[in-house]
Amino acid sequence: MTSDAKRQEAFGFTAEDLSENRAGRLSATQQTRLEAYRRIHGKGARAAVVVFGALALAFLAFSLFATQPGMDQARPVLLGFSGGIVLIFIGVWVNARLHGRALANGTISVLEGPVSVWSKEIRTPEHKLGTGYFYKIRRRTFQFEAPEQMAALVSGQAYRLYVIRNGRVPIILSVEPLNG
Repeated sequence: MTSDAKRQEAFGFTAEDLSENRAGRLSATQQTRLEAYRRIHGKGARAAVVVFGALALAFLAFSLFATQPGMDQARPVLLGFSGGIVLIFIGVWVNARLHGRALANGTISVLEGPVSVWSKEIRTPEHKLGTGYFYKIRRRTFQFEAPEQMAALVSGQAYRLYVIRNGRVPIILSVEPLNG
């Protein structure tokens, strides 16, 4: 299998997809793929907002309306804790909105330059949780979606990646080597 075919298989694109990406457009296949990402992201974002919102409301309500003996002394601490949960809720909501906007726009970004690739074991002190696959391009580190993607790129070689920004794991639409 040629290196071009290996990249196309690992990242799931065709020569036609690459041609569309060079022109700044998504192919029909990539639009369908992006729509699936949008649906998944939307469900996850809504679930996170609902869970953290309910948690924030529950703690806030408990802090304000609890009437057990001794609550007057504990109320400032509980309100401070509730305020922290509300701030986390706001952070989750803002993050969901920003990531959703990037996916909704479907704007293609280009990352190009020499690429470094590596894998890293992810573990707790007691257990191995899995392996992360990473790449660095122009001083920015990102994570691959699958190990086959890491294997399809040669560390030190320059590439042009057509991506849709999606936080630390951009959606890689297509890849082509530079100078070759």
